Amino acid sequence: YTNKLESFPLRLTGKSGVQLLGTNRATTVINAKGTNDVHVLELTELTGRTLVEGVTITGARHVPASSTTRLGGGVYALNCGDVTLSSCAVTDNWVEASAWGAVARGGGVCVDNTVLALTNCVVSRNRARMPGYAWAYGAGVYGQGTGRIGLYGCELKNNWLTTDNSGQGAGVYALCSIQMWNCLVRGNIADSTGCGD
Repeated sequence: YTNKLESFPLRLTGKSGVQLLGTNRATTVINAKGTNDVHVLELTELTGRTLVEGVTITGARHVPASSTTRLGGGVYALNCGDVTLSSCAVTDNWVEASAWGAVARGGGVCVDNTVLALTNCVVSRNRARMPGYAWAYGAGVYGQGTGRIGLYGCELKNNWLTTDNSGQGAGVYALCSIQMWNCLVRGNIADSTGCGD
């Protein structure tokens, strides 16, 4: 558990072969505790193989002080080579945008120009929300750019996309290559004009 001395987001930038290893996701919890306008874990320009294993990532409230686009609540990965989340839980994270034309993407996980594999992970109770004339996509998992997403033996459940305008993909939404194998996608909800799972 966090010891109240951390600042969020936890940033890993420009490194190679990084490993963040927990005991297991039930006992190793990285909790931003509702710190406003941040990701929990931000991965940028990482090379080699990055491994995050056996942790729970929770408590993001990526809600802007000003109304702008927001990408990623729990995990945001940008321009990384090979990132694996293994036996992790990404749960109870929010991303929100509210300005005209703004976008909220990836309440749980947002991947941008990154190769990401989620293996035996649970992505649950994350939220992408945009009141007013904004858009939301991928409350659970969102991907874009030239990277790709692999979901292997994962469970995506009870993620929630809320919009007064338009949005898609309460569970998962990908504008990049995606592969899913032996996954359970259930109970994801989209309000208004959004689409569910």
